[in-house]
Amino acid sequence: MSTIEIAMPGEKPLHDILRGLVSKQQYDLWFSSIEVLAAGPDGVQLAVANPFIRDWLSTYYAEVLRAAVRACGGPDAPLELTLAPQVEAELPTL
Repeated sequence: MSTIEIAMPGEKPLHDILRGLVSKQQYDLWFSSIEVLAAGPDGVQLAVANPFIRDWLSTYYAEVLRAAVRACGGPDAPLELTLAPQVEAELPTL
C-alpha cells in the first residue's frame, strides 16, 4: 500500500512536515511508517505499523501529528490512529 499524502496544492506533504517538527531519530523510529488512510472534513485517519507505535504516538505525539496535518492543509478535525490493514489482519484473535 502506498502512502497517500495530505497536501493542498503548493503545500508540503505530511511526512515532510513531520521531518521538520521532530528529530531524525524520532521521525525514523515513530513517524516513518505512518500512512494516511483518509482525510476529510470529518477527520483524518492515520495508520501505523503496530499497536505500540499507535499508543506511543497517541500519548506523546498527538499534538505534533495535529500540527503537521494542519500545516499541510488537512482539516482541523478529529485525528484517529489505527493499525495498518495488513497489520490488523495479522493480529491473533482471542
